[in-house]
Amino acid sequence: SRRLALSLLTICLFVVISGLVGIVYTNAINNRLNLVAQTTAPALKMMDDMIISLLKNNNAMRIFASESSFNKLDELRQRFDRFNTEFNEAELSIRKLVKDHKVLENIDTAAKRHREFNNKAIEMMNTRINELNARSPEEKSGMKQRKQDTLLEIETITEEAVAILDEVTENVKESNIQASSESFKAVQNMRLILVLTTLISMVAAIASGFFLSK
Repeated sequence: SRRLALSLLTICLFVVISGLVGIVYTNAINNRLNLVAQTTAPALKMMDDMIISLLKNNNAMRIFASESSFNKLDELRQRFDRFNTEFNEAELSIRKLVKDHKVLENIDTAAKRHREFNNKAIEMMNTRINELNARSPEEKSGMKQRKQDTLLEIETITEEAVAILDEVTENVKESNIQASSESFKAVQNMRLILVLTTLISMVAAIASGFFLSK
């Protein structure tokens, strides 16, 4: 009876080990999948939203620079405010999702460029209105030149901000790829260990049967 109990205990031990290995690796895989589902994918969407809102705002400023209707200028100003809100909301969402120090540094830089964009955009809009209200050709010409110079600065700032956000997007995508790779490795390791523990269990069962037959 001692031999039987020892054999059963050995077999049960390997069964328990197999189960524990499966649980550990399953949790590891779930953690990686949760990282992708809860962090990476939403962060990429927020990044796209920031880029899109910035580009839309830049386009709105181009239209503003050549628009003469004050009603349409008011509409464009409202768009400017709305796109800024969208950018800020996306930025806040990303900060809640992402904990990577490098990514957050780039987000800080992009947010700084966005503030510069806003300041220059407001300056350009005021200059355009002053241009339309100018009474002398000299004043109108001066305002027009100032407006064009500011518009070029806005273009430069937009390009820099988009380049930074593109870099952040690539970093987040790399994290996604790494998480997927680690999940795949975890699956392979789990399969290997489960096969080994199963084989050991079979050997133990055969050895126990041989041991008990004596």
